[in-house]
Amino acid sequence: MSDYVETRFNQSSRNDNANIDSTFALDVFNISGYALGKAIATKFDTEILKNAYQYVLFNCHRLQSYIDEHRGIVQLSHSRLPLHQIERIHSETFASWFANHIEDTNLPEDDPISNDLRSLARGPNVIGIQYHKFISNGFRFHTKEVKCKRKTQNCGVTIRATTSSYSSIKDHNPVLSELDYYGILQNVIELDYGGGRKVPLFECEWVSKGKQLKLDEDGFMLANFKDVRRHNEPYILASQAMQVFYVEDPNDCDWHVIITTDARAKYNMQPMADVDTYLQSYICNSEDCNEHEEVVWVRDDIAGVEIDTDF
Repeated sequence: MSDYVETRFNQSSRNDNANIDSTFALDVFNISGYALGKAIATKFDTEILKNAYQYVLFNCHRLQSYIDEHRGIVQLSHSRLPLHQIERIHSETFASWFANHIEDTNLPEDDPISNDLRSLARGPNVIGIQYHKFISNGFRFHTKEVKCKRKTQNCGVTIRATTSSYSSIKDHNPVLSELDYYGILQNVIELDYGGGRKVPLFECEWVSKGKQLKLDEDGFMLANFKDVRRHNEPYILASQAMQVFYVEDPNDCDWHVIITTDARAKYNMQPMADVDTYLQSYICNSEDCNEHEEVVWVRDDIAGVEIDTDF
């Protein structure tokens, strides 16, 4: 059949990311997933916009040079402060500094990167969208509210993040380490920056370490979401989310075993052998090849059997 004819062998997976054509230069505006269900227009309060906008800025790869520049300015201005306080000031003031910096910079007109930077610097609109379902990275995510109405569970989220650890308030050499966060999806919001520029984010209830996580004697990681305090960074980009499932511990209903999973239509299979490479690596000896040609394929050590071919 022609390639454009959909069959059960070539049809898209149920949770395939949508192929959205995008002309935006900044990675945060290039949406790889898509929402399901009703879009709920929402006026976000100041705190939500501040936290969500700040996370978008610090997770836009093209802004790394601006982030480094601002951190250097803060360090020079507060050279006597401990490093963890400098990082806090840097985090809290970067958004306003970036907005003023882009406004004062003579960026070229009609340039894709410049237009995206201006939109990002202005910040998102107060009015955005909320969803209860979203597909990203081959996973179907539902909010906790939807999960409570169904027998299936799709609200488990995990992300691996790089964090800075300080041994004390006077520590000037923080240790960078990767930390797994496990969460429950509370809300899906979409920030609107105008001109078709949108950024979907997951708002989650997170646990990462301490009393809310433990490793049992069999090597299973368990999470406890009872009385979880709101995380100071509850948002992640939808494109960063991976999925986990939580199975209740039969011995303690407050604890849940964390089960990792693969996306639909993605399997942990061994890589396929490169047949061409294998054939090219096999060099046939001409003498061996000639010997094979002399092989007689008729046995002469037993009596033959005559077959009547007349029908």
